[in-house]
Amino acid sequence: MSFSIGPIAFPFQPFWLLLSYWLAIWLAARWTGAERAQAAKDLAQSTLWAGLIASRFVYLALHATLYVDNPWAVIDIRDGGWHAPSGVVAMVVWLVWRLRHQLEIRQSMWRATAVGVAVWWAGSIWAGSANGGRYASRAVDRTPTRPDTSAQQLAGWQARGRQLVGHMVRPMPL
Repeated sequence: MSFSIGPIAFPFQPFWLLLSYWLAIWLAARWTGAERAQAAKDLAQSTLWAGLIASRFVYLALHATLYVDNPWAVIDIRDGGWHAPSGVVAMVVWLVWRLRHQLEIRQSMWRATAVGVAVWWAGSIWAGSANGGRYASRAVDRTPTRPDTSAQQLAGWQARGRQLVGHMVRPMPL
């Protein structure tokens, strides 16, 4: 699911995550007070990174066979490869660890994080239901085509008398 602003299309899930993050940062800074606002913002940012990194690593571990033939595809985050529940767990673990000695901002950070995660989760559920129940996080096989496979396809298309577009990287039937 995406939305367009002029000729540019934006995917909904990353946009919604960014908005939820900004809401959580704003709430954390507001609830902690001016003297501790920067500490709350820094903690919110590191919490988001901990959740994103953990959710990507768990996704890669669950779908490791898709990346065996093309290991560079692990850094291609456009495949929607995130495991959201593990990201939320990682965020909670990160906050527990980081807030163990910061009593003055503990309650406001937990409330801001809870609101941010709830808003993000609600938007994700809405986007999933608006997308026919298919969520953005799914495995995509990005294994490159082997040269012998495309040669076999080319021979098959020519045998059936189909015209081919030859100026493309991979010949396609017309």
